[in-house]
Amino acid sequence: MQKNLTITNLELENWGIEVNALKEPAISKTFVGWTKDWEKDKWKTDGDANQVLFSNKYEDLNFVLPDTGHMYYIREVDFVFQRHYEWTIHAQCDLPSVEEDEVTIILAVTLIQKIPQTDGVKAMHPVEGSDHDKKWDPDEEND
Repeated sequence: MQKNLTITNLELENWGIEVNALKEPAISKTFVGWTKDWEKDKWKTDGDANQVLFSNKYEDLNFVLPDTGHMYYIREVDFVFQRHYEWTIHAQCDLPSVEEDEVTIILAVTLIQKIPQTDGVKAMHPVEGSDHDKKWDPDEEND
């Protein structure tokens, strides 16, 4: 008779292994919940490379728009450069009957921080009062 092996019956704790960590979902993405310096440099510049950079950071994240209460998710193809303006996200709603909604990246960062993300996504938040906690205005001068 073959015995089913589980984390519990292996008695891994006796060998100094932290089993609670093994029960957590693997982290596949870490979201840094503030605007990084490279983003400020790429904010108003079109190009495929910039689209890839923004997509790598924000793809597979979710947020809720306060005015609708609907959950939106960000896909790789949702980044659009608005000529003479900036990069925006055309996020998809979780309800098929609701159309996509356009948000700025700055707004998305703020909203992403407010809700738990899917398993495997670790969201890092800025320390209150730090430079990262300051809301960055894309029109301010980079010193």
